[in-house]
Amino acid sequence: MDEKVNDPTLQTIWETLSKIDCSEHTEDKGGLTYLSWAWCWQLLVENFAFAQYEFADNETHADGSMTVHCTVIIGACRRSMWLPVMDHRNRALVNPDSRSISDSKMRCLTKCIAMFGLGHYIYAGEDLPFAPQEESGDESLGEMIQRTGSMVAAPPAASEDADREDADREDADEPPIPQNEKDAESWVKVAVSFIDEFCDSYDGLKAYWAANSESIAAVEKYPGPYAALRNHFAEARGKLQKKESDE
Repeated sequence: MDEKVNDPTLQTIWETLSKIDCSEHTEDKGGLTYLSWAWCWQLLVENFAFAQYEFADNETHADGSMTVHCTVIIGACRRSMWLPVMDHRNRALVNPDSRSISDSKMRCLTKCIAMFGLGHYIYAGEDLPFAPQEESGDESLGEMIQRTGSMVAAPPAASEDADREDADREDADEPPIPQNEKDAESWVKVAVSFIDEFCDSYDGLKAYWAANSESIAAVEKYPGPYAALRNHFAEARGKLQKKESDE
């Protein structure tokens, strides 16, 4: 029995799915890239035939807008995702109809699968998948997730004190996911500072976005903070790409 297939860990699932190039199965709408949910589910089942998904009750907000929730289960591994029901300009719909709700559920399913690695780079604004890790002393993204038990990136250690802080961080509880707009604004401020201080390469920027996908997904529920985060990420990406092309 192949344990990687029949009893996979989050790391083995990520390593399998994140290397798949989804670029031929995407569509651009309103400046954003979308991945076909049917193709996404097909690829998932081809690699993990026992994968399942389920939708929770829709969440209706005071203003009449709605958020859908989805969970994907692969063996003992679970990931959950939520998504506002939005129009073609990605603005929350008030009193959405059944078609809009259905479409949003399938988009939410696709994003939930991306939490396992399939097409994940699309949500970081990428158009190419992560390249396989070359042999080196560097820790791969999958290894980082397996080590920390979470999707939270830590700045690189620069001293013995930093090493001890990293060790303490591994034993600490996972930092809270933003629960409201104020939390999201605070999280974005920290993320922006982190990007400016520590992300000195394009690969580092991609890894940071990927490692914090769960928190970023929570921030996405709040258009203002999420727009600020995406704009700063896009600006940093442009600067780093230009810097590396000039070198």
